[in-house]
Amino acid sequence: PPPPPPPHFLIVGAQKAGTTAAVRNLSKHPDVFVAHEVHFFDSFWRHGYPWYREKLRSKKAIVGEKSPEYLYLDECHERIKSMCPDVKLLVFLRDPIARAYSAWNMQRTGRWGAEELPFHEAVERELRELWGEQRSYGSSQAHYVQRGLYMDQLERLFKTFPREQVHIVVAEEMKAAPQEAYDAMLDFIGAKKVPLEATEEFVGDYKGEEMPERIRLRLRWLYKAHNERLFAFLGRRLPSWDVPGDHEEPPPHHAP
Repeated sequence: PPPPPPPHFLIVGAQKAGTTAAVRNLSKHPDVFVAHEVHFFDSFWRHGYPWYREKLRSKKAIVGEKSPEYLYLDECHERIKSMCPDVKLLVFLRDPIARAYSAWNMQRTGRWGAEELPFHEAVERELRELWGEQRSYGSSQAHYVQRGLYMDQLERLFKTFPREQVHIVVAEEMKAAPQEAYDAMLDFIGAKKVPLEATEEFVGDYKGEEMPERIRLRLRWLYKAHNERLFAFLGRRLPSWDVPGDHEEPPPHHAP
């Protein structure tokens, strides 16, 4: 039978977790093309599949797209399922504190320039405004903290897609062993394994204020239970994400 129409795989997030580097590196493969942030399933759904298909045009055999909002926004999962039910999904995860700080930097620099608060004040604002309310995944706001609640997002994704259609990549593991990580990705999307000479890009090496230790500690404790759920799901711990020893007292006002 003829191959299914593209996309054959999607890099769905998380934002600021190494997805841009993955686009560049996977595109070095002779059989793989990855379109960069078309945002069809969130922002341009109304344009229809012919418009999207044109954005994916390539002579390569395996075609994918990367838009990191797809994991986070409620409506994307059902839209993807309705149009390409067998698509492979790549989910990139990164230490949620580093991810939050990198997202804040993105929002305050370059073409974004929308964030005026220092990081610690931006975090406090989000905790005040969002944590006491029912969590919403229907907005593409910065949501520095909430975007790091990975198991919440994965559990929502698994309501629409079976586990075998989802491949999880941990940014810190990819940085430590890039070829191994890319071999696993290539195998998942059905491409032959080739040396990719992977390079890092846009993984959050910004110059800016140092994160106050009290904010870092507060976020460690805030993410603790959520990370434990993720570790249980993965079947392994991620040491660089671990909180300080359980004998330490949590900082005041830490969220559950």
